[in-house]
Amino acid sequence: MVRKSAYWGSTAIAALALLGSLSYLTGNEQVVSGFAKAGYPQHLRIVLGIVKPAAAIVFPEAVGWRKR
Repeated sequence: MVRKSAYWGSTAIAALALLGSLSYLTGNEQVVSGFAKAGYPQHLRIVLGIVKPAAAIVFPEAVGWRKR
């Protein structure tokens, strides 16, 4: 039961990370203004929108390989 809860909890966190990166790609007003306020270029927003979901998928797999 605990393993199943931990699995679904980590799946929910990964799903939220994937949804959060969608706002980077769609050009959400808050994200665009935040990048401008911080002084970051807008093309970095696109790169992070692609890299964040890839990391959310690959990182748990890499940790699993290390434990084997």
